[in-house]
Formats: sequence, structure tokens, C-alpha cells
Amino acid sequence: MKPLSCHTSRSLSNHAMTDVRVTAYETYLSAWSAIPADERLRRLRAIVTDGIVFKNAMKTRTGIADLVAHLEGFQGRSPGGSFRLLAMLGWDDNVMATWQFVDAKGEAGFTGYDIVAFDKDHRIESIVMFSNVPNQTLK
Repeated sequence: MKPLSCHTSRSLSNHAMTDVRVTAYETYLSAWSAIPADERLRRLRAIVTDGIVFKNAMKTRTGIADLVAHLEGFQGRSPGGSFRLLAMLGWDDNVMATWQFVDAKGEAGFTGYDIVAFDKDHRIESIVMFSNVPNQTLK
């Protein structure tokens, strides 16, 4: 088991990420940002499988086109919003990432967690998303 190379959000921009899972996940998070549609698709194609499965409390999405539509919908609901990686734990081809929503003004918002599985080529094949919001808080 190889430990992940991950730092707090403050130091993410100051340190080179060496773990391919961290790099792929950060590219995935960047695809949620306010970027042109062709750039979003390019980023996702580089790091997710064609059959990517994304699950959250609202819906399961399958395939890159469905994931792109979801991310574009997010920008419609939260213009200029984005996410940043706070921490990541992992073993083999599995990780748990802790992320934080950032609004268009740069203000930090709610946090959440993704359970991410990678294929043998270190491409993301599934993401199960949990948000630290009241309707998902059990205790």
C-alpha cells in the first residue's frame, strides 16, 4: 500500500502532487469550475473512464456525457462555484476525498466527501458523493 501525497488546501498550490490519484481527482474537481464546455470535456476525458458512474443523493449518472451535463447544471445553479480538495485517504485503487465548495466570491462553503474507485490505468471509474448538508447528516 502506497500512501497518498496530499496536503491541506493551503499548501496544495505550493507542492507538486506526485500521486496519480490526487492529480486525477484534482483535475476532476477543476471540471466543476466555470470553464468552457470543450475544456470541461477535455479534462474529464483525460481522467475518467467512458463508463464513469457518479452517484449522489439526487441521481446516478453514467458516462461522460451525463457527467458533463451534471457539472454544467451545477454551474447554472451556482455560477462561478468550484470545489477544492482538503484531504485524501486511500489504498490501492480506492480513495476517500474530503472537498469544500467555494462560491464565486472565493468564500468557503459546505464540505463533503467522495468515495472514488480507479481502474488499472488510474482513471476514475466511479464516484459516490456525500455532502455535509442537513438532509444527509445522520448524527
